[in-house]
Amino acid sequence: MIDKINNVLGRIAKIMEKIILGFDAIGMAALVLVVTAQVISRYVFNNSLTWSEELAKYITCYIIFLTTGYVLGTDQHVRIDLLYNKMSPGLRFVMDKLFVLCYLFFAFIVIKYGIAYLEVGRLRTASSMTWIRMDWMYLCVPISGVIMVFYSVILLLRKKGDA
Repeated sequence: MIDKINNVLGRIAKIMEKIILGFDAIGMAALVLVVTAQVISRYVFNNSLTWSEELAKYITCYIIFLTTGYVLGTDQHVRIDLLYNKMSPGLRFVMDKLFVLCYLFFAFIVIKYGIAYLEVGRLRTASSMTWIRMDWMYLCVPISGVIMVFYSVILLLRKKGDA
């Protein structure tokens, strides 16, 4: 039963990975375009764009928040593993599960406060882009939490010896 669940979650994870990495690629391209437009506007036309810096900041936030869960699930996050590498495989397995439980706890906090920010953001607009409500900017926070929960569940269901 657990193998079937892992198989289904693995297929969903591959689809999510393509979506997240595709969004990251589009986000990075958009970021380069926005910053390039700002530089050209400022130094060539001697007129700064009022919205470009704020938009670049929001694009960066989306890239970072949405990639966080993916990095967790693929075990690519930054960590100090000096002591971890000296542990026995059994103890490493237990530590991995404890770390995942911590990630899961953190993810639920991210979701809870992300939803609270959405409530507040519904009433506000971006300072230089008044046509954009802030809840669209804050939406990346609870989505990131859901992605972290998804990958944490996969990691919790991973058996000893699985990669």
